[in-house]
Parts: sequence; structure tokens; C-alpha cells
Amino acid sequence: MTADRIPALLEPIQNRLNAATPGPWEDRVDDLTEDLNVWHDQEHVSFVAFCGDKNQPRAQADAEFIANAPTDQACLLAALQAVTALHEHRTGEYRDMHGQCWIGDYCVECRDEWPCPTVVEVVSALDA
Repeated sequence: MTADRIPALLEPIQNRLNAATPGPWEDRVDDLTEDLNVWHDQEHVSFVAFCGDKNQPRAQADAEFIANAPTDQACLLAALQAVTALHEHRTGEYRDMHGQCWIGDYCVECRDEWPCPTVVEVVSALDA
């Protein structure tokens, strides 16, 4: 399990985001039917998703979730890439958090054995 796998695990997520209709998307109620829908208003108006009658308990939450998905996903990908970039793999002599000297594979950020707990958790979550 290494951080080298993280870009490959993130790639299909990034590809889906890149292939989707770019934002901003918005949720709005159709005046005639009172249906709650998600729309995209660049270049031409296009329908993205039907979320149900505006009076259905989860329709508004679903519409907001869908409308914000591209922006939220881009932010989460950027945050995850920034965190994993900090956890760089090195080989050599290093001092752990307690000042003890070690020789071997370690994480530059954590000063812990490689793979560090952060990398293990990220790979585990992405592999789920």
C-alpha cells in the first residue's frame, strides 16, 4: 500500500468531474408543475436532474446535493491532493517525533514509518 496508488485512485473521479457539464448548477422549482429540478445555465439552458415534487421531504436536500456536487467534488479532490502531497515517501536516516533516529522508509510530514497512517487511511478510503 503506497501513496503511488493515490493518483490512480483519484484519476477516475477527476475524469468523471471533467466530463460532466461544468457548473454552476442550480436547483429551482418549475412554475407549472412545482417539480424541483436541477438546471445548468451556461450557453443554453439544460435540464440536469429531476428531484421530485417540491413538497417531498427530501426533494430540496437532493436538489441542493446534486446542484453542488461538481463544486464540492472539485474542492474535495483539491484538498485530498494537497494533503497527500505533504506525505512524501523518503528513504534514509530520519528522526521520529520523539527524536529517536531511524534508517529506512519514512514519511517526510509525519516522521513516521512508511506508509504513514495518513496514507494508509487515504488509500483505504479510496479503495473501498
